[in-house]
Amino acid sequence: MQSDEAWRQAQDLTTSSLGLKAKLFPAQGGSYQGAIIGATNRHVVQRLTPVSAVAHDREVLDQIPKAGERVRIRYTGEKARIERVPAHT
Repeated sequence: MQSDEAWRQAQDLTTSSLGLKAKLFPAQGGSYQGAIIGATNRHVVQRLTPVSAVAHDREVLDQIPKAGERVRIRYTGEKARIERVPAHT
């Protein structure tokens, strides 16, 4: 279970990047694609839309992407794999 403080830090990162109306959602399996907003001690935050982001638990990621990188994060069971996505040309 994530701590309230860890979640608050991820929310602060989201609103500072996407604005006060931005929504943050916890990753719940599946696949997510978008730019990395940044990371906290507990989460990696990824932009989904101009006003939404998803928080990934760092402990389940196979590597930690850098802020600004466009990636796809795919979950298989309890683990997630990072794939780099080429920038649009």
